Amino acid sequence: MPDLSHLLEFEAFVAIHAEFIEALLRHQDALVRGDVDDARREIHQLKADLFEHAQREDDHVLPLLETRGGWGRAGDPRFYREEHDRIRAYLVRFCSDADALDAATPGYARAAGRLIGAEQAFLSLLEHHDDREARCLYPDLIKVTTPTERIALLR
Repeated sequence: MPDLSHLLEFEAFVAIHAEFIEALLRHQDALVRGDVDDARREIHQLKADLFEHAQREDDHVLPLLETRGGWGRAGDPRFYREEHDRIRAYLVRFCSDADALDAATPGYARAAGRLIGAEQAFLSLLEHHDDREARCLYPDLIKVTTPTERIALLR
């Protein structure tokens, strides 16, 4: 079992990733209930939150790592940026799909089911991305930053 004690320093990042997954599940719960307004609200808020989070990593965290080097084989900053781009593309699509839903139409159940099915690949991507950050990004950041710099990154 790998040592993940470094996660304590990045507890805020870990917690927000769990919240992203929970937000996706709340969106799906709303779809199942037929509460399209709530489903839309959840997916649009998730999009806003994840776009902001990914942008912050792209603008502040990854450049720091690139400047200082020292990342492991699985932690190349390019991989995080590519995953961020995939996450953004999924969310744009899912927001558009959710906006097109109407619970009053006869095809709603099938359309909602298809959307939830499509979102499972996204859920897997989020889980994979979270795992890569926990096992690679955070340890790499600890190697190349001071405790003071890490506190600043968490702000």
